[in-house]
Amino acid sequence: MSLRHDLDTHGPDLLAINETWLRPSQDSRYVPIPGYRLFRRDRPVGGGRGRGRPAGGVAAVVRDGLRASEITIPDRPAPGSKLESLWLKVGAGDQQFYFCSFYRPPRQNIDDVTADLDDLQEQLETVAGRHSGLIIIAGDVNIDMRSNNTAKQNFDQLLDGFALRQHITGPTFRSSGSTIDVICSNGETRRHGTLHCDYSDHNWARAIFNLAGLRPKPTVLTARSWRRASADELNQRLQGIDWSPVYHSADPAAQWEYFLSVTRPVLDELVPLRRTRVRNPTAPPVTEATKQLMAERRAALRGGDRELYRQLNRRVRAAIRRDTRDAVESRIRERGPASVWGSVRTVVASKQCGKPTVTAEDVDVDALNHYFVDIGVRTSRSVDSSGPELPIRLPRVSTGSFKVSPLYGVDTRWFRSYLADHYQRVQLQSAGQSLRRTISRPLLNPIGTFQGSALGPLLHNVYANDLPLNIDESTSTIAYADDVQLYVSGPPRDIVRLTESLEDSLTSLSNWYGKNGLKINAAKTQLIVLGTREMTRRLPPISINFSGSTIASSSTVKNLGRRRRSHIHFSWLTLI
Repeated sequence: MSLRHDLDTHGPDLLAINETWLRPSQDSRYVPIPGYRLFRRDRPVGGGRGRGRPAGGVAAVVRDGLRASEITIPDRPAPGSKLESLWLKVGAGDQQFYFCSFYRPPRQNIDDVTADLDDLQEQLETVAGRHSGLIIIAGDVNIDMRSNNTAKQNFDQLLDGFALRQHITGPTFRSSGSTIDVICSNGETRRHGTLHCDYSDHNWARAIFNLAGLRPKPTVLTARSWRRASADELNQRLQGIDWSPVYHSADPAAQWEYFLSVTRPVLDELVPLRRTRVRNPTAPPVTEATKQLMAERRAALRGGDRELYRQLNRRVRAAIRRDTRDAVESRIRERGPASVWGSVRTVVASKQCGKPTVTAEDVDVDALNHYFVDIGVRTSRSVDSSGPELPIRLPRVSTGSFKVSPLYGVDTRWFRSYLADHYQRVQLQSAGQSLRRTISRPLLNPIGTFQGSALGPLLHNVYANDLPLNIDESTSTIAYADDVQLYVSGPPRDIVRLTESLEDSLTSLSNWYGKNGLKINAAKTQLIVLGTREMTRRLPPISINFSGSTIASSSTVKNLGRRRRSHIHFSWLTLI
């Protein structure tokens, strides 16, 4: 939260972060930085000074609107090197440059320094061979730039060999007054220096570079505003439309085209499309009381009172979370329940954190469409139909497909098109300045529903309605669409029985799927043991056998986008 506040206050375009202490298992979505993209290179667990303790790690934060992608440097570290680095290729306007966030651990032995700098030199040689323009490297080198020792001289020689200059001259590590955080480049800066950081014993090192065309494009949204729309007038206009072509046509594509042709003019008149320029997301709002706490925390850090600083830091974090929650709730109350996602989006990171942008020019839309259409066919061919007959077979799924019948006189042809012999196409939109859409050829989809359809999860729930009836009574189920959890519970002394019961139920579930044209993805099947920390510590390693493979228990699993941990606060043991 404090980092987000500084980003909003100072507005950097790029930021190098050292010693992130992030584990590879931690998803970037749980480190949201609105208005920026996060790129990471974590140190493997166990690589720190403490056993299993998170340490090291480098990251880079790039403002939205800049094109950025991680580049791979050949992994040939010099013998003995402990250097950590992350390289990005960044595009701004019609220019591009290379940016590196690096961290060198505090090892002052001359052999260690030489190994780390040799590693950095090899990386710079690789980058310089690809790119002749601007190169920027920034990070904690743990070599005092204000001294004249051998390590400093070796670092200066390295920079001279690539025409790089170190721009930061003021102290960056406050306790010793040394300059160990650097920003180096082969370009000119408009301004550079240091800035006090309230929550670290390092000062910020910052520099402003002169780059023509370095002006990120503003985010523009095109949408319809329903706030002032008249629902009565809209319903009246829609009731006056002749819908018979939709009911009389057997082609879903023709039905859809007609639907769009008659509804768009009405919407354009009553709820026209508007283009809105979106301001960059801001840091979470904080109250005056929270700002006072932050000031007290700064004073404690400057005074060297570490215990008081830790206490105030916990209070500041809690206060910022409370202020953010209050602000989100206030926006939802003002705008209504429909604004929930728009209100929380600023504090939830995208699933695509750090992933390169894929444009329509990079993808064969016909091949992509063929892949989606062929999923059901491939799965049905791979299903093992062997196994015992299931004791309960409801009529609606006995043939592995729905049978649509008239319901209260309603024409069900629109429903039938969701289930069998429908055509689908893939449409991609280019991400460049010119708006261009690429549409694939239509392909017949004989099995299943439309990919990404709104009715898909609901239809799957109906299709699998009898699934719990085919599982042992000792096992319970929780399911939404194709996401199914089996769980058994009991005292720790019954762990063998619980494990066997879960294996039997998983086998029965697999048989049910096979009889109904579906298949369990064993690679995505996970096992977690829920219990108190003391209870699970006494248990031996737990695993189950399924589909010829062994599934070991995990400390965390993802369930519908949320992480669930194994340690809970009750005295019963649950296996999921």
